[in-house]
Amino acid sequence: MERRGFENRLEPTCEQTQLFLRFVGCRRWVWNWALALQKSRLEESQSLLSVAERCKLLTELRNAPDTAWLYEGPTHTQHAALRDLCRAFERWRAGTARCPRFKAPAV
Repeated sequence: MERRGFENRLEPTCEQTQLFLRFVGCRRWVWNWALALQKSRLEESQSLLSVAERCKLLTELRNAPDTAWLYEGPTHTQHAALRDLCRAFERWRAGTARCPRFKAPAV
């Protein structure tokens, strides 16, 4: 049996690069927002919010006038950030990983 691998390289235009950076920035912001929300609930000895509850809050946040810029990024990447954060907290509680940390802006 012969195995082959293919390597593809993206060469985005300047506009596409700016769009990708905007998407990544929205996802990072959502991760940090949800992490701050969960940590504040832990400090107050409340239970953590489920992914579905955080998705509802994200929808409200996207409809708010102050954070309407979140519509610039696709919803599925922002929801993926919430699911990833949920898995990170599950691994932390199981003792297989450290507590999730805030993400720094892309350089």
